[in-house]
Amino acid sequence: MKAIVRSPHQKAVTMESARHQVDELKQTAKGYRLANQIAAEIADQYGLRMKDILGPCRRKLYVQCRKEIAKSLRDRLKLSLPEIGDTLNKNHTTILHYLRGKRSGSGF
Repeated sequence: MKAIVRSPHQKAVTMESARHQVDELKQTAKGYRLANQIAAEIADQYGLRMKDILGPCRRKLYVQCRKEIAKSLRDRLKLSLPEIGDTLNKNHTTILHYLRGKRSGSGF
């Protein structure tokens, strides 16, 4: 017997589709835990705390660490730019900049 729940935003939700959504949420939660663990390990290698990495500091060491974390999360977990940004408390465009490895050419 299939239970159907009506929602104004969805046509119909069955028990099967609800279970599938719960499974997806569990996988997402595991991914974020693993992403945070990887980020903490890399920060530790740099001798930094995650609190510092998640902050606004733009010192070279902090930025290099964030870049390495972003590249590792992209390569190892195949996370999207917004997901990496959520992990590092940064905008997805900042993550894109990290991954492209561009340097500022301002010459100051």
